[in-house]
Amino acid sequence: RDTRYMAATPVLLSVLLFLPYTWCTCSSEKFLACWQQSIFQPMSDGCDSTMHAARCAIQSDCTDYFDEFFCSEGDTGNNCPVCSALSTTKLYKGFFLPDYVHPTYADLALTINGSVSKGNWKMNGTIEMGIEAVVPTRQIVISANSTAIDLTKVTLLMDKDVSPTKIVKVAQFQYMILIFEEALDTGKKYTLTIEFTTTVLDGRHTVLGGSGVFSQVYNDSNKKPHSFVTTSFEPFYGRWAYPSFDEPRFKTHMSLKVFAPKGLNVVSTMPKLVHKPVSPTTDGWYFPPTPIPIPSYAIGWTVSDFDSIKGLSTSVQKTAVHIYGPPTRV
Repeated sequence: RDTRYMAATPVLLSVLLFLPYTWCTCSSEKFLACWQQSIFQPMSDGCDSTMHAARCAIQSDCTDYFDEFFCSEGDTGNNCPVCSALSTTKLYKGFFLPDYVHPTYADLALTINGSVSKGNWKMNGTIEMGIEAVVPTRQIVISANSTAIDLTKVTLLMDKDVSPTKIVKVAQFQYMILIFEEALDTGKKYTLTIEFTTTVLDGRHTVLGGSGVFSQVYNDSNKKPHSFVTTSFEPFYGRWAYPSFDEPRFKTHMSLKVFAPKGLNVVSTMPKLVHKPVSPTTDGWYFPPTPIPIPSYAIGWTVSDFDSIKGLSTSVQKTAVHIYGPPTRV
């Protein structure tokens, strides 16, 4: 065992760690040095090492060499982020979402229809998300379980509204790939708007009935059933409810509005800002943006005929507390 090499290792790692991206050129030696840097760089921002190398390549005009280095021997680009990011034919493939784009905010609007007596709940909605490209890309990969969610309209506001040329559903990993003809550039802000419908699961009869968006039933004092809709998104069932970036590293300020049958209550993560009628049969419930960025699975809602009681906690802060439940039980 030669201690000289052991002593040199921390020095080598330090050099690799602080090697600037701008040193990269399309020569193999300096590009590989950049790649080594990406391996040892702390991953505090949630990006994997391959994407660090991708940033390095793009900032240094090394993309051709990067593609050659990672997409040789007939690789179709399925496992190469840069190859697939700018491609309209080579698709991203991986368990986690790629680091192509980051959401900056999310505004979710839902219409939930059904009845307390009969159930038959239906849900559709629109989500508007701010988008920033981390690397130039023609692909936006979003979390969406194709069994539960159907995308009815997708538009991306660039210089004008554009629609994806293709939407690829990857059921195995529960995401969808939106492919655009024109690439998103870094340093620009985009708006992605998606209209969708969601299957409301029956919480009494399905294996995953207690996940995503589902209905449940309680019996009143006369043993009459009352149906209601609620949610359970952890750890990864937000993608069963609405298209999003359903991973903990993608956090945004989120706002919510829900349109539900008149006479019912809607409860969500935030206290309601406004409750008002929007038609003779429908009320609108408006909830403000979250004060801090949250992951997509940290939001939730319940539509029911529940009643509530309120009071103050026994803590020093005397926090206002609302407890909701069947009218005869609160």
